[in-house]
Amino acid sequence: MTAYTVRVPQGGMCGDLVVVRESSGLMRGYAMVPEHAAESEEFEVTSASGDILEFDSPGFPLFERLARSRGAYEDDFIPEGFDRWHWRSVRGRPCWIGCWALTFFLGSVVPAWLAPPKRLLHMLAMYCLTFIASLLFVLSSWWEHRRELEAGVLVSIFWTSGTIGVGCAAALNYSVLHIWPLIDPHCHPLHPLGAGWPEEPPSIWCMAKSSVEWMLMAGLIEESVKFIVLLRLLPSPEAAADCQLLPCCCRRRRSSRPGRCRLVCGQLLRSSWFRLAPTPYAFAIASLASGAGLATTENFHYIFFDTESFQTALESGDLTHALGRIISTCAHILWTGLAGIHLARWHFLPAGHPDRPRFRWTGMLVPIVSHGLFDACAVLRTCYPEEHCMEWPPGSDEWVCGHCVLQPGPRLVVGVLFQILFCGTGFLFHHRWYHTLLELSVEASCGVVLLADPIGD
Repeated sequence: MTAYTVRVPQGGMCGDLVVVRESSGLMRGYAMVPEHAAESEEFEVTSASGDILEFDSPGFPLFERLARSRGAYEDDFIPEGFDRWHWRSVRGRPCWIGCWALTFFLGSVVPAWLAPPKRLLHMLAMYCLTFIASLLFVLSSWWEHRRELEAGVLVSIFWTSGTIGVGCAAALNYSVLHIWPLIDPHCHPLHPLGAGWPEEPPSIWCMAKSSVEWMLMAGLIEESVKFIVLLRLLPSPEAAADCQLLPCCCRRRRSSRPGRCRLVCGQLLRSSWFRLAPTPYAFAIASLASGAGLATTENFHYIFFDTESFQTALESGDLTHALGRIISTCAHILWTGLAGIHLARWHFLPAGHPDRPRFRWTGMLVPIVSHGLFDACAVLRTCYPEEHCMEWPPGSDEWVCGHCVLQPGPRLVVGVLFQILFCGTGFLFHHRWYHTLLELSVEASCGVVLLADPIGD
């Protein structure tokens, strides 16, 4: 049993949380100031008595207190610049949870109604596979930190990414996808084949070129759209109230002060756009919801509107294509999660801190590159069935049926790279979730709900 002596910091009182340090000065955990301890007095805690709480103790009570200090789950807390109605929107309205569940339940009626004879279960299975991975991933991550982020924020971010975000990404991807073949009809993202294919395999230059094009298309566009949704998140009510969305309009005549029109319009715009994510983990979980929203809508497109795969699944009962979307869904969520953790560091670390990113958008670089390479590897591993025929080279009146993009050896290498890329992204996210976010959350709590003893100052 190890005993630690803790001094009550200046301004500390009973019930406050104070850092417990090792003799080396490293943080051991934290403890609550007892009733008998006054400011600047010392008290003793031991590791075996349960007086010392770990930063990652079950329920994360330290981070819950940080969230509540910034208005989460506090109905009586109304910050300056908001009224009760608009502030409730910033916190995330609980009614969105019921709308979320009702939407997916009613959505199941459509595939059930359109299912051919004896294929009802297959249709319902394909429908569930569009969102089940997103639902499990996001809810399991949120449940552990549910006292830090109100569920209405999750749903709001999910739908913004899954509707407006998907619409913008689809329009941009469609436009760019038709530009690449005009630049090089023999080697572009959808067909990185080369003029001599299938007799000659694609060149290294062609594969590298298509990989860069995938980064500039799906990588840049989709990750940017998901990241823009994350700009709705703010760490505190002060940050939301300070954002001037209407700097020049609705002023009173002959007065520099804003009139009631500007006040009401400003509250309406802020409450419609901003959402409260009061802790680093809340930021990260909301970013998972952004990735899940886009991935879920994208799954609907690939599972139900890819005519060839859809008909094959109905005729044979083969759900391989739909099951494959689970990997893509998880990848989307991981990529946006990495960008969200980076954005949390930008928000919660003070200016001048050595670990604070210089720009909030630099966290998009890894997701953009990973996303582009992920899609490029998926295309290079493609093997066309015999019934799939296309004119190649374009305009040659020669039709090629079947064949794989790459020969077995190179295809195996690309497959290994594909797995390394996916697993590497997962390991990186795991490290940042359990280490980077924990350290960031502790640092964000210091000085707000966690008092530092004078030895550590």
